[in-house]
Amino acid sequence: MIDYLTIGLKIDILENMNLLEKEMYDALWEKVPAMGEIKGKENKKLERYRKASQVIYDIFNNGLMNRGNQLRVLGLKRHELSLPNNYCQPNWDYNEEVIWKKFKPILIDATVEQLNKGRK
Repeated sequence: MIDYLTIGLKIDILENMNLLEKEMYDALWEKVPAMGEIKGKENKKLERYRKASQVIYDIFNNGLMNRGNQLRVLGLKRHELSLPNNYCQPNWDYNEEVIWKKFKPILIDATVEQLNKGRK
């Protein structure tokens, strides 16, 4: 069983996934190395999936303090998220919705890429 908190997604986001999407996530994550990038032009979408997962982890665990410059992998800008600051508490429910809308196509694209790679 995969511990989703350690690989980059908050449990609440996973509740928005259906069973097929969870299986896609698990199958893709097994292809991600423990360290480093995924090489090869045939793995571009899988590499984007890896980077997006890391950014999502950083959002929910560090308030995007470590990977803010990589937020573009999700097609988001910092002002589009509700992040912790000195003036207000973040709205994590809002963040989950916004992030899931951006992450779902990345998940699907990476799955299709990997399925097609096996057919060539």
